[in-house]
Amino acid sequence: MGSRMSSLTFLSSCLLLSGAIRAQNGQPTGNRFNYSVYPGVRVFYQGTVSPRDVRRQGGILPRNPQPDDDGRWAYWPTFEAREWLSLESEMPDRIERDGPEDQQDRWLYHIAPSPNMVPADEIQTGIMSLGGILWSQVQHLAMVPYVNGSWRDLSHLRWEYNPDFDPRWLAFGISGPQPLLSGLEPLPEGITTRRQLARTYMNELTGPNNPSLSNEQRHTLRELFDWNPETQPNRDFPLIHGNDNPESLASITVREIDWRDTEMADTVRRLEHRARAGFATDALCFDILSQLRHSTSRFRRQTNKMRQKAEEDPQWLTSLSYSLYNTAMKSRSQPELLNEFCRSILLGLALQ
Repeated sequence: MGSRMSSLTFLSSCLLLSGAIRAQNGQPTGNRFNYSVYPGVRVFYQGTVSPRDVRRQGGILPRNPQPDDDGRWAYWPTFEAREWLSLESEMPDRIERDGPEDQQDRWLYHIAPSPNMVPADEIQTGIMSLGGILWSQVQHLAMVPYVNGSWRDLSHLRWEYNPDFDPRWLAFGISGPQPLLSGLEPLPEGITTRRQLARTYMNELTGPNNPSLSNEQRHTLRELFDWNPETQPNRDFPLIHGNDNPESLASITVREIDWRDTEMADTVRRLEHRARAGFATDALCFDILSQLRHSTSRFRRQTNKMRQKAEEDPQWLTSLSYSLYNTAMKSRSQPELLNEFCRSILLGLALQ
């Protein structure tokens, strides 16, 4: 309750200040956004959605989106479902439980700040992001597994770099307070819905009237958001669109392995973590499957099954051996052979 009252007090102060500034400038109240920018703010999000799903859907979406509910386009109250995503500007020190029966693994995301984010309180610990977070904004991520009745200590996380992160986001920051978007201030003249106001904000943010951006920065921001009011006059929400790039065969293959029954060294655990995150490349697939050979008990069982299979079908062993040889010799120049290698090993694992 204390943090909610603090946020409300902060918004009330912003309303008074923004009105005073507009009156001083001779402009009508209620129709001007705050174009100030706060760079260097660290932004985090915790949730159950996996990086693989985040990549597929193009980013992190607001929870339970209902765009036809116009009241949800205002970011206040922040503790209710909105068309905004609630973020933190400090590294979380604990996992937020969704309910008494919640035992799901969590993912933490370290996110590059962007101008569609606004502070929800005076000290900027709470941040609201209009429309969600784009996948290209995710810098790092870490899995927090639920083990033996609790989540792993957040001080011992293994952070992974997102290879799809676009460093151009680092040139920007979060916006200053936007009381007009909070829902506590009347709609300005000419605006009839909260959604229209949110769309107007995105248009002005990426438009020529934003004094905080140079022409080069404006061009970059338009590309990052895929939002250009001049060439896309009908651009509207949703902000985020799905990713058409399919997950690699290597990633799918290593994801199918039952890691719980595998005795693995720390290096393999790291590779397995990246595989679960959906970052498995052909090279990663080769590393994982090579390391599996050092998992003594599992490899022994795998070998016995493969030997039995070979006795039943000698041609199968010949085919597998040929595939392994070609993969080892030519994987760098012909990476598609590595996918065949993955299939072969996966077949051996499935025989167990």
